Amino acid sequence: MTRMTTSMVQRAVLLHGRGMSSARIAAVLGCSARTVRLHLAAQGVDTSAGRSVAVQPPYTAVQDALTLYRHGASIRAVARRLLVGYTAARTLLQHHGVLRTRTSAAVEVPRG
Repeated sequence: MTRMTTSMVQRAVLLHGRGMSSARIAAVLGCSARTVRLHLAAQGVDTSAGRSVAVQPPYTAVQDALTLYRHGASIRAVARRLLVGYTAARTLLQHHGVLRTRTSAAVEVPRG
């Protein structure tokens, strides 16, 4: 097993928890996917599924992000707040029924 620093292992656990594959984590950290899997297993992380399962943000963080979005924040701002990608943030907003569409966000101008 190739040596990874403690900070590299912590980063690997964090990235895996966000849904990143062992191969992508290995590319980011500059080691092999096997090394990543071995270190994740040593930390008690289950990698047998072949694909990691993204960890849900805490309820309060989700409520905070929904409030931000309802007050005009962008999907990207919500994603940054939750520490997730754009697609995950968009899916979360859609799941909670608050996702704005282009037509719902447009302001209608009265003709006169």
